[in-house]
Amino acid sequence: MTLSSPDKSGAASLEAIARNGGTLRRIAARIPTYLSDLRENPAWLPMFMLARTMPARRLHWRGAKPVPPARNVGETMFAGVDRDAAVGALQTQGLYSGLMLPAAIHEE
Repeated sequence: MTLSSPDKSGAASLEAIARNGGTLRRIAARIPTYLSDLRENPAWLPMFMLARTMPARRLHWRGAKPVPPARNVGETMFAGVDRDAAVGALQTQGLYSGLMLPAAIHEE
């Protein structure tokens, strides 16, 4: 398998390896990034490993403090949007297409 190289060094980019490389090749290509992340923040490794397993996620969710309810539920920047419909669509589908940013936000 040949991987495309964006530069003349002959080294394949992480994107090319992610698309065309096998599992071990992808892991090996990311090791330098993982090591630099580990040096920068030693707590990163347990978070990285545990966040990828559902049992660890469920344990975290059980032990996490519940989020307090919002205080200003009446105010919204999205005029004319049915809040219950938007929340329901976001919870079930992950998307809601009826939100439009106000003109003042676009001008910024």
